[in-house]
Amino acid sequence: MDRIQLKVQLPALPDVPHDIVRRRLVVIVDGQELDDMPVALATDSVQLSIEQDADVQLELRNIDDSGNPSEPAIVTFKAVDTVPPPAPGSFGVVVVGETHEADEVAADEVTPPTPVDTETPEEPADETPAEPADETPEEPADETPAEPADETPEEPADEDDVPPADEPDVVDDEPDTGSGEIGDEEPPEELE
Repeated sequence: MDRIQLKVQLPALPDVPHDIVRRRLVVIVDGQELDDMPVALATDSVQLSIEQDADVQLELRNIDDSGNPSEPAIVTFKAVDTVPPPAPGSFGVVVVGETHEADEVAADEVTPPTPVDTETPEEPADETPAEPADETPEEPADETPAEPADETPEEPADEDDVPPADEPDVVDDEPDTGSGEIGDEEPPEELE
């Protein structure tokens, strides 16, 4: 079993006049008195060796010239090892080699290959500086289906020029070959 080394600090003698001639220190370990030692007046500390984890009680008394003891000053504690071991000596580090990270990759750390997109090859990036974008927003394309223009025939001057009602109207898909100037055509008159 380990033993705890203790240094007991003793209080100074009282400043008032006294007839103290000596001191007595009683050491009680685990309820049994082990030592009753006389202590000289000039002594300010006492060394003790106590079994580790023992319950300890120390009693200090002043004794006068007639042999009368004072009331004891009592200290109780458990002799616990709170002293750390000595620190290790200094040590050093030496570089002994080098490995490449790829050499240290474990089999379970290997990532599967990335699938290759074979549909459209990527075009190389143009390294010329891009021109500033036009600030005007693009108008969205009109996605509604084109309807045939409602061409209202001009009112004929004569009833003979009106096509019969059972004949379908003919829509001319040919482009206009006119002069191309705006205002060449007269707008159709509105029907009531």
